[in-house]
Amino acid sequence: MTDQHPPCENCIQQSEINRYDRMKWGTLGLILLFPTLWFLLSALTPATPSSNSDINQQLSEISKQLNELQNQQQQIEVNVNINDLNGTPEPSTIETRIVETTRVIETTRIVTKEITVTPDTIEVPVTVTVPITQVVVITRVMVTPPPIVTPPPGRACTRFDLEMGRDAERGTPGSGTYYMRELSGRVVTTWQAQDGWLDSGWIENLYIPTDAIHVFVEFYPADGRPPVKMEIVNSIGDGQTGWIANDQCHAIELQFPEGY
Repeated sequence: MTDQHPPCENCIQQSEINRYDRMKWGTLGLILLFPTLWFLLSALTPATPSSNSDINQQLSEISKQLNELQNQQQQIEVNVNINDLNGTPEPSTIETRIVETTRVIETTRIVTKEITVTPDTIEVPVTVTVPITQVVVITRVMVTPPPIVTPPPGRACTRFDLEMGRDAERGTPGSGTYYMRELSGRVVTTWQAQDGWLDSGWIENLYIPTDAIHVFVEFYPADGRPPVKMEIVNSIGDGQTGWIANDQCHAIELQFPEGY
């Protein structure tokens, strides 16, 4: 005999209850799914800048900083003794000297600057390498005259004389030393003159290796300015070369270059 429940108008079958539960949880899942998807999409999608003007302003700042880096220069003014650059020359050789008053020595060093642009939440690191030129300006070259040497005795005779040239009125323009040299560079004789001096007087018993030689004259100012090659009034024809001989007293008539 089967146990049967009587029909009931207000009763709900168990299958209906199960179907209602499934619909309830399904609806709740759909409700929760949309916010979850929205959150995930927001986290994975990069934020966009608020406006192009923000980026343009950041890039303008970068350009300004680059220009400042490229315009950096270090200028160093130094006084240099010419012998520190070239070494002390031998008296028996021709000295090669730097006589310009300004030289520019350029070296390059690399500077790396990292600039970070941050419009809103985006970080864009920009690394810029800018070469900077370091300029060293030597504004004054101090020239030290070569040492005065005493040659062996000989039979030549000469003198330094400014009385026949354009400097006959003023004489030597400031203290300094005159060097008379053979064309090989060997010093024949010297004369240390003061401001306004015109004539060394006769310098006798000078050694020369042959009966007669060609000579030129340089003047080294005592204040360290570059030397000047003198013009020779009674030259052999080139304006800068004279001569002396054994058993003769022959003056070398000098004048400074025009405008000195």
